[in-house]
Amino acid sequence: MNRLIPRVLVAVSMIAALLAGGLTVALPAHAASGKQHIVLKLQLDSMDKHEMDGGSTYGTMHFAGKGTWNGSPVKVQWDGAFTYMNGEGPWSAQITLITNNGAKAGIFFNALTTVKDSVATFNGKTRFLGGTESLAGISGKGIMKGVRSGVLGSPLAITIDTSSNLPAPK
Repeated sequence: MNRLIPRVLVAVSMIAALLAGGLTVALPAHAASGKQHIVLKLQLDSMDKHEMDGGSTYGTMHFAGKGTWNGSPVKVQWDGAFTYMNGEGPWSAQITLITNNGAKAGIFFNALTTVKDSVATFNGKTRFLGGTESLAGISGKGIMKGVRSGVLGSPLAITIDTSSNLPAPK
């Protein structure tokens, strides 16, 4: 009970100061949220694919490539796993975006692939996993869309629209 009284007094003092206009609360410069638009073009680096009877295919893939993050260039590394039935189904991936100054941000996907007229379309949800250097502490979530023309393992084009607590790199 005795520990509660000082905490209540501090809280009351802060509220009174805010109401009187005498207290300024400063948030870190990177606390403002920002819209993120990421466009990636990826080439297959390696694939471990298993085709089973009945149309089931599953495995893992590693892609590498380039992209832009709100117009700034980034390098991309992708590691994912998929489980398809007749070419369609769920997959997940972790993508590492690497800026020109070496800062990294990780993004996780859960997506679904559908195929129409030999074109695979991806739709899913994303979230930032964290970052390094100027992107340390990044968080946020959003959506991704993508397309692959051709067989499994063909180049991918992915667009990510999300928001985060940090601005995009410049």
